[in-house]
Amino acid sequence: MAQPEFYSYKELDVNSDEGPRTAAILTFSGDVHDSLVKELTQNSLDARPDRKAKLRIRVRSFEMDKSDFPNFHDFEQKLNMMEAYWNSKGDQFKNFFKTAKKHLKGKTLSVFAFEDFNTSGLEGDDTEGTFKACVNDENVSKKSGSDSLGNHGIGKNSVFGYSAIQTVIYSSLNTRNEFKFKGISKLGHYKDETGVKRQNRIYYGRKSGDNVSLVDNYDEIPEVFRRDEPGLSQFVLAAETGDDWVDNVKRAFLTNYWLLFEKDLLEVHLNDYKLSFENFEREVEELFKDDTSDENPIHFIRAHRLAQIHETEEIHKIGEVEYYLMEANGDDNLPNRIVFLRDGMKIQTIPVRGGLPVSVAGVMYCNNERGNEILGAMEPHKHDQFLPDLIAKKEVRNVTVSDGKKVIQDLREFRLRIIRELKSKYTQEVTNVDFIDELFGSLFGIKTGSGSGEQKETEKESFRKHVPKLDIEINFNSSTRNSQINNLEDVDQGTGEGRGVGTGEGGEGSRSGKRKKRSEGGGAGSSTDKTNRRLRQIVKVRSFVDHSSAGRNHYKLVVHSGENLDSFDMLIGQHGDSGKKDTPMSSKLISVNSQKGNHDIEPIFNKKNEVKSYRIKGLMATDDKPLVYDIVMEENTRSALNIIDFE
Repeated sequence: MAQPEFYSYKELDVNSDEGPRTAAILTFSGDVHDSLVKELTQNSLDARPDRKAKLRIRVRSFEMDKSDFPNFHDFEQKLNMMEAYWNSKGDQFKNFFKTAKKHLKGKTLSVFAFEDFNTSGLEGDDTEGTFKACVNDENVSKKSGSDSLGNHGIGKNSVFGYSAIQTVIYSSLNTRNEFKFKGISKLGHYKDETGVKRQNRIYYGRKSGDNVSLVDNYDEIPEVFRRDEPGLSQFVLAAETGDDWVDNVKRAFLTNYWLLFEKDLLEVHLNDYKLSFENFEREVEELFKDDTSDENPIHFIRAHRLAQIHETEEIHKIGEVEYYLMEANGDDNLPNRIVFLRDGMKIQTIPVRGGLPVSVAGVMYCNNERGNEILGAMEPHKHDQFLPDLIAKKEVRNVTVSDGKKVIQDLREFRLRIIRELKSKYTQEVTNVDFIDELFGSLFGIKTGSGSGEQKETEKESFRKHVPKLDIEINFNSSTRNSQINNLEDVDQGTGEGRGVGTGEGGEGSRSGKRKKRSEGGGAGSSTDKTNRRLRQIVKVRSFVDHSSAGRNHYKLVVHSGENLDSFDMLIGQHGDSGKKDTPMSSKLISVNSQKGNHDIEPIFNKKNEVKSYRIKGLMATDDKPLVYDIVMEENTRSALNIIDFE
């Protein structure tokens, strides 16, 4: 029985050289786990006879005896010849060969296998069909489905980046019960023992004279590489997997194909572990719990499941597109990004511009075959964006570059329309929303205005950011636009003796200890207490009206800090139209709630025993994400409330 052999064809062009580091392989040299999983899985998805069938993938790593690999010593000899050829020309590839030979030491060989099931397997032979395109060709794709995820013919090189010797063995059984077996090493030119220059590819197959072809006889295929179900197996020799390869491969699958797990269309076996619809969410939570990047799939999985907004829209040429958008609840911090998927594969994440009072996460995808065909024609070989100009290089019937640009523009308008509608929910009473674009960004300056305290609303309020280095009033809302008001005057906080420097003569404050003016006498003034001053410097506050009902207004108070604060109090009042400091509040603070629960409220009285402000107790703030507090006020009109101080 014949055994496969290693063979390189004679190089006819003796005046040019190609080194062992090929550009096609280096294209995927960044994150090899991510590239391998994304590219090989999409090839497997394209090979499904039934597009609605579940794809099963097996990924494993094992050691095999070189003695079980017929004629492998011939490959090692050819690698030695190649090393000598390139070392004679300089040191450019010394480390490459040093690493390669290190992986070939000993009696065993590390192997990484990527195998698919419920697929059709490879068709044809060395002269035509999907086998030729997969194994022999470069920059050629032969996919049967018009919506095929891969169509450049370059993604197959991603698997070679896993191999220290850039060698992959292909073994396939197709639905016609035909076996296809061949190996290929994509390395560099070399001279053989007779001085004949050989091509950079070393094939492993059935050798006959000066030709090497695929093996189609089951008995001639080395046992370790045989298949018994239709599909394709790719075996990476001298695999550089790393100790954490299982988790890295899991992450790559979950990042790029979580929607297929969600729809129970993908099942992955990693050695003895099965990743599937039943457990993928648990794996996501564990593997990405400390991931703070915008690509964390946790946010997008939740957005797809829990979106408050789910809309569809007809897009030019590609048809119906689905859009899921989720708003953050409580102290959640979403990435403000929309992920676009094509046939279950992540293509790109798109930042949400324009800003919102809450963070969001979203998911978009097209569900029809024709639409995905057009979108696929606009993807570069890494499948990480859409470039309309690529349509000119593809054969997509009745679609032009202008059509592609129109598709991208319509998708953008669809995204922005939903964002604008969401924004209007929070800013329906506000005429100037420029502040939203930098809601949690760096602090700007202050715009001054006037507030309202009696049973009427002012006309000069605008909604701006609270700059806490000063005692500043921040207005929640009004019938016109909201404004932030500079409050540089001294503040009397009511009964009780206070501490600190004031400008008043006599008078009492809400804080313990005697208050004194700079020369003599007590006074209820703005405190110079270091703790209060520090809080005013690091705490940022934003607010807006959420909704109104039955004589009550519900406000959202968004608090962020330059450092983590476990507990502090906030003094909140109402700016009076008269401008007097002792003006009683016309509104009643009913409740303050957060995820922590209800917060205690303490009214503060003026000399006439009227409530002039409130102390909200036990607030928290963090330096990594804003915390949202729900405030309910009993009032006839919307207040011009102000943040007086922090304690």
